[in-house]
Amino acid sequence: LAHAGCRLYFTPEGWSKGGHPLGLEILSDQWKPSLAINATLAPLGVRFPQRFAANEYGAWLALDILIGVELDVVIDGLIAQILEVRTLLGGGERSAPDTPLVPRQESQRRPEGSEANGGSEETAGS
Repeated sequence: LAHAGCRLYFTPEGWSKGGHPLGLEILSDQWKPSLAINATLAPLGVRFPQRFAANEYGAWLALDILIGVELDVVIDGLIAQILEVRTLLGGGERSAPDTPLVPRQESQRRPEGSEANGGSEETAGS
């Protein structure tokens, strides 16, 4: 993404502890930590302090997964978050689906201790 190395990852620990099983690791285009990239992505830390972290080892954004909506809405939401990172890194205008990168409403949050994949294949359930 825009002269940066990015890795999409799955973490069971992130799922069980914070409800965020998917994340994006952002490093330099040489796959090394970058203070310049961390500084560029600093607005994410202000907007999403529980989901964004940056230090001398790199930067990470835990991706927010919508629940109780159709699968295509879930995927659009994930893509919108990744494109927001690209935009901050100077990778062009945000061309994501009409899904804003905003915190979920309380009614969309995953209940504490909920089991994964409780919905059908066409909807994302908790």
